[in-house]
Amino acid sequence: MIATPRPLRTRLALAACATLLAGGLSGCAPLSKPGPVLLVGDSIFFLASPDLTFALQTHGWKAVIVAYPGSGINGGGFTPLDWPSKIKDLVEFTKPQAVVVELGTNGCPGCPSVAQAIDNNMKSMADVHHVLWLRVGHTGGNKARADKINKELEAATDRWSNLDLLPYDEWMDGHPDLVPADNVHPTAKGQAALAKHIQDELEKRSSALADKQNEALGAVALVAVLAFVLLGRKQRK
Repeated sequence: MIATPRPLRTRLALAACATLLAGGLSGCAPLSKPGPVLLVGDSIFFLASPDLTFALQTHGWKAVIVAYPGSGINGGGFTPLDWPSKIKDLVEFTKPQAVVVELGTNGCPGCPSVAQAIDNNMKSMADVHHVLWLRVGHTGGNKARADKINKELEAATDRWSNLDLLPYDEWMDGHPDLVPADNVHPTAKGQAALAKHIQDELEKRSSALADKQNEALGAVALVAVLAFVLLGRKQRK
């Protein structure tokens, strides 16, 4: 079996969904405003919540942000927490078109398997068409942990067709004005940058699917015209 590169798989999925939508079939849901969009995370999202709320809501997205400082992929933190159950309840309550996940900076305390921990959360989002999970940054001595988590997140994209990764590490690593080298928490400037990046990613996916849908509609129209011409020729014979 030949593996398809993730960006290509995403484009193919968008094209397939657009074709289904153009044909009036259900099963694919476009990412469109106002959403809603659910965001779950640890202290990084907790600190950035005002910027995230402002960036998304002022651009027409309805955003629900739930973040617990110190939490890991499945739980932990300063509050007793079971993320798979919490996410399941949040998804059932908010019915989001997209979920943005920022978990992994604190690792996965008590998890026998990082891969299983990721899957436990993904099972709670199985019916969400767009799950955008931030890769982990390497600042604050977090390199080894980040590499391990990011490797498992990348592998999870092969198991979950609705999962895409957002390059938080590329956004923040090497930019001490956004995240100090000796810390994992974004500065005020970093929080604003993070919110802008997430807003851009949502806009990108919303417009990309709309463009693909328009392309599919054009293709359907072209096929209809060709069929009409061929039928006319056949009748004249």
